[in-house]
Formats: sequence, C-alpha cells, structure tokens
Amino acid sequence: MVSAYEPSLEIQRSPRVAKGAPLIGVLPRFVRDPAALLLETSRAHPGEIVKLPLGPTSAYFLSDPRHIQHVLHDNWRSYGKGAMWKAARRLMGNGLVASEGDSWLRGRKLVQPVFTPKHLAGIIGSLATFADEEAERISKLAGTEVDVAVEMTRTIQSMFMQTLFGAEVARQDTDRISEAVVKALEGINLRAFLHFVPGWMLPGERALVRNIAIIDEIILGLVEKRRREPTESNDLLGLLLRARDAETNDGMNDRQLRDELVSMFVAGNDTSAVAMTWIWHVLAEHPNVRAKICEELANVLGDRTPAFEDLGKLVYTRAVIQETMRMYPVGWMIPRVASESDVIDGVTIPKGAMVVMSQYATHRDPRFWSDPDAFKPERFLGDGQNQPRYAYFPFGGGPRQCIGHHLATAMMQLVIASVTPRVTMNHASKEPVSLQSTITLRPRGGLRMNVAPADAGTD
Repeated sequence: MVSAYEPSLEIQRSPRVAKGAPLIGVLPRFVRDPAALLLETSRAHPGEIVKLPLGPTSAYFLSDPRHIQHVLHDNWRSYGKGAMWKAARRLMGNGLVASEGDSWLRGRKLVQPVFTPKHLAGIIGSLATFADEEAERISKLAGTEVDVAVEMTRTIQSMFMQTLFGAEVARQDTDRISEAVVKALEGINLRAFLHFVPGWMLPGERALVRNIAIIDEIILGLVEKRRREPTESNDLLGLLLRARDAETNDGMNDRQLRDELVSMFVAGNDTSAVAMTWIWHVLAEHPNVRAKICEELANVLGDRTPAFEDLGKLVYTRAVIQETMRMYPVGWMIPRVASESDVIDGVTIPKGAMVVMSQYATHRDPRFWSDPDAFKPERFLGDGQNQPRYAYFPFGGGPRQCIGHHLATAMMQLVIASVTPRVTMNHASKEPVSLQSTITLRPRGGLRMNVAPADAGTD
C-alpha cells in the first residue's frame, strides 16, 4: 500500500486549475456530465490535485490513491460530508450513510454487529430462495424485450425488503416504497449538486415532501407493528431492534430505526440493482465471460441452490462483479468538506473547502490499470490485483466504508447464480450504452435487452 503523505514535510505549491468559462468555470459541464469531466481531468493531470471552479464555489479534485487515502483513512476526521449531503439527510435522516460526528459513531457501534459473517450466514438461505424465485420470474420473460434496469430494480427490491423486514412486508408496500425512493432521489440529486440554492426554489419540492411522507408512513408502520408483535426473526429489523449500546445498553428509538432502515434500503437496494444492470450489460458484451461463469456454477453448485459457504468458492463470479464495479462504479463520486485547514502533497486545502474523489476516474487511471477501458475479470483473480489500496474503492474506504458491502456482493452472486443458468440477455439495440452520472452511475435511459432461454450448450 502506498504510504500517506506527511504534510509538514511537503513543499507548498498551488493546485492545478481546470480551464473553464469566466465566472461559471466548469459548472455547466459538472452539472451536465460530471463523471466525464472528472475522468478527463484525471487523465489530463495524472496524480495532480486540481481545483475545479464551479461558479460561486470551487472544489479540489483528488484522483491519486495517496491523496484519497489521506482524506478517507489517514485524516478522515478532518473531512465531513458537507453541504452536498444536506438534501440526502431529508430522506435518510441520521442513518449511517448521511450522519456525522457522535451521531454517526453511536450508530456505527450499534449497527456494526448486524453485518457480521454470523448474521450474514443466517440470512443467505432465505436470500437464495428469493433469488431463485426472481430468476424463475425472469425466465418467464424469455422471448420478450425488457428494460433490465427495471427488472433488476424489482429483483433487488424484493430481496432487500425481505432482508430488512422478513416475510411480513406486503408486495404493495414494497412497490410503494420503491417508487417513492426513486422519485425522492430524483429531487435529492438536483439539490445535492445545487446545494447552494434553497430547496424551495428548485423544481419538485412538493413531490419530494410527498414521497418522503410515504416512506415514513410505511417504514414507521412496520417498526410499530414489530414492537407490538415482537418475533425472533433474523431480518435486519429484528436484529436492529435487539441491538444495544455496549456502554449504556440503550437501543434505538423509532426514528433512529426508521433512519437506519431507509439508509440501508437506499444505499443497498439502488446500488445493487444498478450494479446488476451493468453486469448483464458486460455479460452481453463478453459471452466468453458468461460461459466461464456458467462453468464455475456447474462445478461448484451443480443443480442446487447456493449456501453461504458456496459464495467463497464462486471466485470467478465475484471477480466479474469486482471488475464490473471497477469500470462502472455505482457510487462514482465521494464529496467531502474540510473541517479544518489541511495540506495534501504540498497543496493547502482551506477550511470549508469541498474535496471531490471519483471512483470512476481513479478506477480507469492507466497508471494503475493496464488497458483501463477493457473488461478483464482476471485482474481480480489470485495475485492479479497489486495496485495501491485506493486505486480501487467501489464501496468507499476508511472508517466510513459501506457497512453492507459484503451483503451487497453476496446478493449479486446469488442473483447471477440463479439467473445465468436460466436465460441469456442481449442488447436490443446496436447503439452504444451511454452513462448517466447522477447520485449513481447508471445506463442512460435504462438498458433494453432481449431475453432468451439459456443455451444448454454453454452451461
């Protein structure tokens, strides 16, 4: 791993400044296609800290793994979430994803035990069953053209709602929450990028308020019902209800539970669904990769449903997931704000300055990845990955690394293991798939694909 910088030993210097228009700088490009802007900037100034003029404000863009390690790990306490997360807190409250300070630390201590391998093993069986049911549903779509983004959202939502609430959640509530979250995120995305504009001045304010109210109604209703009718369920709601602070023995109140559950749903559901969408895209582009997955599934599983202990044996399937998340990281950008003045590689980061890091840009940096725009799962097999730690960080890093990354990976392995032997999916159009970089990095306009029964000869 590349060592962190020692700022006191660095020679002071000025950052590069991205070229833009007078007064507004690169703001229009940042709003229109921020991922492309950051990738272009990282390749034009490899390893450099680049100042991005964004109209009335500016940001320091970091693409070098050493700089990223400094912010996310070595000096993480000096970098908070900042104003871009103000809008997200309207939806996720003080859940782990959006909270900071003592509130975040207390929540992390309470939630961390829920995501241990012991608890994960306890829910894999039911998740495998749900994945199998979803695969059977998808197999019935053979002969039709579908939007895979929609189908994966439905699949992951079903699995994730069962993970959160168990069998008692009604499909109607699942659909209502899912629709409300998608619509709320649309409003939050705009407000995150234009955080310096009052929310009421932006379009969609009434819709945002309405959809958050729908989410509150359903989630708080499920929490109230479980408190009234407690069970020994090992779903995440049950585990969170039983979680206790090690020092005070206090549990979570209803609002804390609501915030953590919504945060888990937003972070886990949307990112996993989009990642699965990208996986079907790359499998259609690389039929040889799909064939290798099928071979591994046949060797490890035969015809049976995967168990927890099987996941560690699906090494090629996991490598495909990792390489997909290198090329198409769903969480493609991490903004932070300096809570105090800092120095990174000789560049002064003023107190209050925004710092931006991009998985999309660093994951495609040719200094660390040979042929960075090519899909090569072998990078993640054996000793294939010898890059610096923060050359690859699809789930973030440091103390605030995504707490559910093992669960997300396991869910994706289960979906691939269930769906791939049943169907093949090929692009319905020869037009290249373009990227849309909002809160998540997703195919612009969805992903239209033709579904066909799997060819037994490739399995």
